[in-house]
Amino acid sequence: MKTKKITALVMAVLLIIALCSCSKSNKKQNVQLSSIMTQINKECSLDNMIALETADQMYKQYEIDAKDIKSFSAEVSSDSLNQNEVVMVEAQSSDAMKRIKEKLENSYNKKLDQSRDYLPDEYEMIKKCTVSTNGNYVRMFISDNAEKMTSIYKSYF
Repeated sequence: MKTKKITALVMAVLLIIALCSCSKSNKKQNVQLSSIMTQINKECSLDNMIALETADQMYKQYEIDAKDIKSFSAEVSSDSLNQNEVVMVEAQSSDAMKRIKEKLENSYNKKLDQSRDYLPDEYEMIKKCTVSTNGNYVRMFISDNAEKMTSIYKSYF
């Protein structure tokens, strides 16, 4: 009788393990940052933006090393009075993610400091924005539409 109970318990545990390992993961794989950017551009009005297309451009803009970047999609305002920036980076590793986050936070803080006295409306907008991470992904949305951009971004994960 004891053997049957133990066998039944072992079978139940194995069945649970099998079912859990076959269940759909909550995290979507192979997120295409360019697809997120396309969706953001469709749903949010961003005028006079320039796409950063190379790792060299990312280094010049944010001092992010190319070796830390797995993929990215970024656009910055071509107008010096407009502080809009949309930056999404997939890092090579968790250590790379930390370095990228630090570089984007430095850029964010610099923008905040520069606009404080000269562009009060832009300063208030920037204050509401953040640099955030999700696994090895780092994002910085500086825009009046940052909340909507974040919602779009999160829908891909």
